[in-house]
Amino acid sequence: MASGWPSVAEVNKLVITSGDYLISTAHAFRVRQSTFGKGKKKGGQAVPVTKPTEGTIWVAKQYPQWQGIIMDYLAAEYKEKGELDNKAIAATLGKMDELKKHQKKVMPFVQKIKERMIAVGAELGLRTFVDFDEMDILTRNLSYLKSTLDVRTEDPNHNPIPLCPLIVKCSHFLFLYPNSS
Repeated sequence: MASGWPSVAEVNKLVITSGDYLISTAHAFRVRQSTFGKGKKKGGQAVPVTKPTEGTIWVAKQYPQWQGIIMDYLAAEYKEKGELDNKAIAATLGKMDELKKHQKKVMPFVQKIKERMIAVGAELGLRTFVDFDEMDILTRNLSYLKSTLDVRTEDPNHNPIPLCPLIVKCSHFLFLYPNSS
């Protein structure tokens, strides 16, 4: 009866973070799948949509240049002022020549980053990298993702994402389509 309390190993926060990433990814994919084809109407009548049976997962390796410029600005602004004011951000970013081509996407991207800052904290929300390999997490859990979505999924693709301009690092995109055979 002289035994002490059991010792517990230190919590591996990286495992928890990567697990949260997998759970949120699977949830986002299920939501995307459930809304697939909803709201499509032709001539006032709903068009029948074939249930998707295949999908391709896209993951961004890095931010596109224009998003990197915004991230750098937001980090500097937050470090200097301790907050992010939408009016000041819009005014400053609106004057940058590098962002002229992407003006309609700038503030939605800023809002997504601000939401991420609220969810995970300012320091993590403004980071331009994650502490784990997103591709490794998705690849190792591909069979789970395929079974939970009931689709045949191609291997996650490491290419930049031309079809999804609002994708951000530590985010994902699932392109669904009906059976092609």
